[in-house]
Amino acid sequence: MLENDFKRCSMRYFALRLVGMRNKQDRQYRNEWERTRWQTAVMLSPHSKRPVDPLKLITFDWERDALTISDKIEKYKTIFDKLTPIASA
Repeated sequence: MLENDFKRCSMRYFALRLVGMRNKQDRQYRNEWERTRWQTAVMLSPHSKRPVDPLKLITFDWERDALTISDKIEKYKTIFDKLTPIASA
């Protein structure tokens, strides 16, 4: 960011720009680690009788808490039941 741009921007704009920059750096970090995991699985595959699953080599912190939609629905079923109106027949 140039000095003139910095002087003219609002605090909100600067904060959003900072968050965006951090998100970009975080994505790059994760991509590099996932690429390394994939490359390791590819290098190990010729030496194994079965294909090597990259996810079984290592699971990263950001993947442990990732729930699928069906898992989230099951986890929060009581809240969904309270929010869904009961159909009267």
